[in-house]
Amino acid sequence: MPESEDVGDRRVGSKDGEIFRLPTAAEGKVLKRGAEKWGAGDAVAKLSEFEIDALSAIAASLNTKTDDEVVRFCNAFGVVLVSAVLNEPSLSSSKVATILSNVSDDYPHRVAELIGDLSFTPSKLAEIFNSPNLSVSKIAEALNYTKKHGYWNYDWDWVVAVNYISIPKIALIFNDDNLSPAKAGDIFDILTTDMSVSIYNSSDFSIQRGSDIISAMTLSTAINIFDDYNFQLEKGASILDITAIQRAIDIITDLTSNKGAKYLDHDNLSVSKGADIIDGLLLAKAVGVLDSTYMSKAKGSSILNSLTLQKAIDIITDLTSDKGAEYLDHDNLSVSKGVDIINGLLLAKAVGVLDSTNMSSFKGASIFDLFTT
Repeated sequence: MPESEDVGDRRVGSKDGEIFRLPTAAEGKVLKRGAEKWGAGDAVAKLSEFEIDALSAIAASLNTKTDDEVVRFCNAFGVVLVSAVLNEPSLSSSKVATILSNVSDDYPHRVAELIGDLSFTPSKLAEIFNSPNLSVSKIAEALNYTKKHGYWNYDWDWVVAVNYISIPKIALIFNDDNLSPAKAGDIFDILTTDMSVSIYNSSDFSIQRGSDIISAMTLSTAINIFDDYNFQLEKGASILDITAIQRAIDIITDLTSNKGAKYLDHDNLSVSKGADIIDGLLLAKAVGVLDSTYMSKAKGSSILNSLTLQKAIDIITDLTSDKGAEYLDHDNLSVSKGVDIINGLLLAKAVGVLDSTNMSSFKGASIFDLFTT
């Protein structure tokens, strides 16, 4: 960055020209050289020798500048100096947001560093993060550089920041492709379940994005979201319907049978995906889900109709004869599949199912009609 050649000049130069004025050229040189050489604290201490509150002067100046000039300031100076100025209370929240949102794309990690160094009251943080001047894409990009890359303090992380971002905006941030699903999963792992559920319930958070991040976060975090009373069933069912089968199986495995039945019974989760999930569950859990009062006869019989034969036989074997008869009697379970299941049952169980009052004479006769002699 070129320095002013006129020692009497009271400007701090940048590659694009004047950005703000300082009282003397001497303070300007200390500011330019010292902030990076000694760190912001020492630089300000040395400036105090001149009895000048340099950061306040810069902040006051920036408050009157155009967005273009403010952005040039951010990109012309190092993180240490810019960070110190951003933390100056007199700098308006909108200007802070503008600076953060317009950091050069050549240095995306700088946004993470600068946000990580913010030290404000909760109300000031809220103003900054919710400002329309701070773009969703820039925050999403910055999030990729948190925690594991070492730019931000482990105690600060994004738990603090997210708590001051409105749900509509944070949902858009997590929905942004600039934030990798892997990093988003890391962040969800340290958010509260209430916050995570609020984000997932948002209409600004897509089904596809929800599925990608569910697959990236730890299983326990995913289970906590799906198990939460406030998580929308329709959103959860839609996400499970497009999520990798093993992750879907793992989630349903650790939910209660009733909760799992609610998701599998929902119209947003296809019969074929439900059958794949039931096929992958241990028998006891599969039986529990299909035995739940939250599993409708229509959806349960459709799933059984699509199941591999042996799994269907095993499930009907472990259900009561009356429950098994309910499923086999339903129109969504074909006569041919019913015959195959009955043929695979032990005789006593087969008799119990066909003898149940839940088995209609018409369906029972149809099954008998296809029995091999």
